[in-house]
Amino acid sequence: EKGGFQVSYRYSRVWLRKNRIGTKHVSTQRAFADQAPAYRELPVKRLLQEHLVGLSWAPFSRLTLSAKLPLYARDQTTQDFSGARLGNRTEGIGDLQLVALVPFMRKGDETLLLSLGFQAPTGSNRKNGSNDQRLGYPMQPGTGSWAIIPGATYRGHWKQLSWGLNYAGAFFLDVNREGYRPGTRQEVSTWMGWNFTQWLSSSVRIKWNRMSNIHGGDSALGSAPYADPTADPKRRKGQWLAIGPGVNFRLPCCGGQR
Repeated sequence: EKGGFQVSYRYSRVWLRKNRIGTKHVSTQRAFADQAPAYRELPVKRLLQEHLVGLSWAPFSRLTLSAKLPLYARDQTTQDFSGARLGNRTEGIGDLQLVALVPFMRKGDETLLLSLGFQAPTGSNRKNGSNDQRLGYPMQPGTGSWAIIPGATYRGHWKQLSWGLNYAGAFFLDVNREGYRPGTRQEVSTWMGWNFTQWLSSSVRIKWNRMSNIHGGDSALGSAPYADPTADPKRRKGQWLAIGPGVNFRLPCCGGQR
């Protein structure tokens, strides 16, 4: 509603292990040999933590302004060809997002919400590891570049059944101070949910992500052949599909917290 505020906080924790080439898991030996000459080290596991704080305000009934700032903690273990392992950790804020949301359509039990904003390079992309060497792209909290972030969300419901479709993108505009421009990122997700009671619902979501390669490269990470695949700007491209269930609890007090 006009004049209303909303504060949100989200915590996520993701574990990653081993390596892939395309859609196949591969052994460490095979991953080392995927470049000639072979890589000198490989990431073998990674822990990603994100604290995301959001604030939304509606100056008008048909306009909501939203700001989101992530705080990251990332731990990575790498292994060299002899089997020795080394751990690295980075912490810091990510890139700030400022977005305007406008309800485009409201028809019965269906709504369409459009959003447009930008992402400011508030996070660092120059973090070094324990050996004082620049860490690869996945370990950097920020991108160093400005981006346009469009989005759209369609939602509908009928009795206890609800459904939706969401699109979000990030299109980077400039070459950062390290000499590269991050690749385009896009996400499409669809979901369906069922309300068992006023305070309990369940859902299933299908999410598709796509990321493009980095244009240019950080000179501090060297040049081909790279010591580590996370330093290769041409190995950032990919797409993946995720399917997962969800459960939502709505508290009967405190203004409808979930």
